[in-house]
Amino acid sequence: MTIQSHITFWLTSCLLMLLGPISIAHAEAVILKGDNPTPIALAPHYQLHIDSQHTLSIDDVLSPSNKLEFAPVTDQNYKLELHQAALWFKVDVTNANAYDIKQLLEFNFPLLDDLGIYIVHKHSKRILARFDANNTQSFNSRLYQHSNFIFPVTLPEKSDLIFYFRIKSDRYIAADATLWQPSAFAEQDQLTYFLICLYLGLLISLICYNLFLFILIHDTHYIYYALFSSAMLWAVGSYQGIWFELLWPTLPHWQSLSIPISFAVSGLFAIFFSRSFLQTKSEVPILDKAFIYIGIVFVLTLCATPFIASTLSMKIIALCTLIFTFIAFSTASLLSIRGSWLGRIYLISWLVFLIGVALFSAQTLGWLPNNRWTHNSIIYGSALEIIMLFFTLAQRMTLLNNENNYSRQEIFKAQNQLINTLRDNDRQLFNLVKKRTTTLEKANAYLLSQHGKMYDTLTGLANAALITEQLQLLLTACKRKKTKLVVLLLNLNNFKDVNTKFGHEIGDKLLITIAAKIRDNLRESDIAARTKGDEFIILLDVNNTNKDPEQISRKIKKAMTQTTIIDGYAIQASVSIGTAIYPDDGEQADDLLSKATQAMYIDKGYVVSSVETLTPP
Repeated sequence: MTIQSHITFWLTSCLLMLLGPISIAHAEAVILKGDNPTPIALAPHYQLHIDSQHTLSIDDVLSPSNKLEFAPVTDQNYKLELHQAALWFKVDVTNANAYDIKQLLEFNFPLLDDLGIYIVHKHSKRILARFDANNTQSFNSRLYQHSNFIFPVTLPEKSDLIFYFRIKSDRYIAADATLWQPSAFAEQDQLTYFLICLYLGLLISLICYNLFLFILIHDTHYIYYALFSSAMLWAVGSYQGIWFELLWPTLPHWQSLSIPISFAVSGLFAIFFSRSFLQTKSEVPILDKAFIYIGIVFVLTLCATPFIASTLSMKIIALCTLIFTFIAFSTASLLSIRGSWLGRIYLISWLVFLIGVALFSAQTLGWLPNNRWTHNSIIYGSALEIIMLFFTLAQRMTLLNNENNYSRQEIFKAQNQLINTLRDNDRQLFNLVKKRTTTLEKANAYLLSQHGKMYDTLTGLANAALITEQLQLLLTACKRKKTKLVVLLLNLNNFKDVNTKFGHEIGDKLLITIAAKIRDNLRESDIAARTKGDEFIILLDVNNTNKDPEQISRKIKKAMTQTTIIDGYAIQASVSIGTAIYPDDGEQADDLLSKATQAMYIDKGYVVSSVETLTPP
């Protein structure tokens, strides 16, 4: 059974209160004739006495001085609900056979806390058999190793007997008892275990499958579904007593706690799954809050279960389950109205579950026969619910795949459009770059042509045309700023001897070296030019305070006299320098150049040795 079992008993209580005086049992004697091949349900023959003080013993019940009243079980004095009193049930049983009959007495509800069974001879009041069982006993101490309480009884020949059952439990009480022929019970028990194992196997398979899907695609729906199925597996096994038999047979106290705890955990994970699957946070925020509040109650009940009475925890869990079912129905219905087929599938799955609850309740009330279909209908309902939810998840995966395929197609189209756009942009960019490159090449060619016109191709210094232009510009600036301008005219002494002795190649290299030394001794703002052959002109923008033309001349001469190694030849050259200053020596360019030329020739008159060479060995 699942958590819906508690809901069944809750609904049963409500139905019984509405039915009024309708009786659900008749206190008729059970008469056994023959070998009793079919099971006999004793509940329709119950008579009930309620011991509210918990003081009666079997001796008190059999004592002639105590005239205890046992009334037939009806809805007015017995309901399937929580009882704090001890309930005494009485059944008259007659063995009409001329031989003893061996039977198995089964109590169909495994969660009875305290159970006493007394088989009494009707006339002599002698106790023929007595059995006691309670929830503090380990599973291994039971007379019959079964999840339900099973007791072997022997009914003497031609005897009238009375079965007394004393039952006390702080959970929902289902006091159904059945007399079985041992062989018939074994056959029925195999079928019941097969169905339960099939149900549990289905749960385990779905758990493993959904865990695999979660690991594969990392969708939280599947992990929530796997956790919900695991909690259902725990709850069903605990409620049926299977885990008490297989996993913790020596822990009866934990078996008692595991039932409400597993139901609370099942409800909690059902809420997680429903919120995730129905996307209530975004679709129906108000109902999503209701889910959260119910989940909080489940968590609080879960934590409080070890410290409060089972009656209270089971009532809270049953109530929360009913509220959760209502909220889940409301949410799924609302989403279905909005056109969500996932909401419709979710709604159908929970409807199947409620049908199982209704069938089980009807069987409990005696409206339907007690067979394996009605007795296990709640298991079938929850199994179908899980299967429907599984198909819902599978269909959702199909939808997601279709959406992903559509998204991939759209992405593919967008990528193609992007590629085409990029190709067009590349072509446009290529054409633009090609056009710009052609323009730059033309500009570079023009600049190179202009450079050849304005600069000396050998030394890289300005040529005569450029230095003349720069001289005019500087003279204009000096006139405006009222500053001085120095014009230096440099000429190599006896340069023709170098060309004659070493060749023009060595002479050109010497000119290049001289030009480099001139640049090294000037500022960036100063201008140097090679006007012709071995003649150089330098323009210096100076004033009276920071530059001395004579000092500059001596500095350049000193640099020129340093030995220069060219192709293995050590050459020491000297220069003659003529100086003219604007405006002292003239205000026009021609005047200044003429003055500098005269000064340069005067400087040449003092030259002793112009060029010295050292031929390498």
